[in-house]
Amino acid sequence: MFQRILVPLDGSERAERSIPVAVHMARTASGSIILVRIIETPVEYWSSLAQIPSATLVETAIEAEIDEAERYLAAVAASPAMVGVTVQTVTLFGQVAPSILSAANTCNADIILMSSHGYTGMKRWVMGSVAEKIARHSTLPVLILRDSSLLPIAAQSGATSPIRALIPLDGSAHARAALSSAIELVMTLNGHNKGAIHLVRVVKSPSFDESLTVEQQQEVRAHALYRAKRYLISITEQLRDGLIAPSLAGLTMPVTWSVAGDDDAAAGILRIAEKGDDAEGSGTFGGCN
Repeated sequence: MFQRILVPLDGSERAERSIPVAVHMARTASGSIILVRIIETPVEYWSSLAQIPSATLVETAIEAEIDEAERYLAAVAASPAMVGVTVQTVTLFGQVAPSILSAANTCNADIILMSSHGYTGMKRWVMGSVAEKIARHSTLPVLILRDSSLLPIAAQSGATSPIRALIPLDGSAHARAALSSAIELVMTLNGHNKGAIHLVRVVKSPSFDESLTVEQQQEVRAHALYRAKRYLISITEQLRDGLIAPSLAGLTMPVTWSVAGDDDAAAGILRIAEKGDDAEGSGTFGGCN
């Protein structure tokens, strides 16, 4: 389980959308939350300060930013939403994405949870860019909440079904290694509900030799789809037996799979996630028991 959840905040309501999810995860896993705020002074601000001969004024400006950040984090930590949850606050000065990654490492975080967008003004983070850098360079699992989307909390008011996570696989060891973390995340977000996962493999159109007939080309396509399906069946069976993610062994979490034909892997993944389209068929493996 994710015991230590790091949440970067920039003072905006958009960034704070991640707090209810972090609280839910911390309570489910009996864990704690690490609130982080990074002070990054923009180039334009430094240019104006460069005209001032006194270094004391520059130091005073930085100290004021840090004090404001610390008061802000203290207020969030003391808010009613955090009652019963252990909260640690960290304020750093530096470049946003590297500082967040450094804080995650120093604080022994298990996961980074953040919103995709925050402030867009000169003195605040451009969260979309920061989130992209964090996801690309973090060695920890990263959960990014889309702006204005529903919060992934099965226990939230009005929730009628458990959270179902779509996990794209491409046959690589890297993709397979992500399975355990993805399953742990689903279990944590669902609380006492069992949740569900859906495995997806996107198959691109094969390149054909011009000498092949139409029938032969169809056979090549069919073989590529067959291999993708056998791969997903094998992964599902290994999940059932606890060979990939031991945390799933013995649980009754539904595991389904589907193969999508698309030359654009991202488009194929999104199509299945948003519409459930799957022209190539799917398989359902009830509970892994």
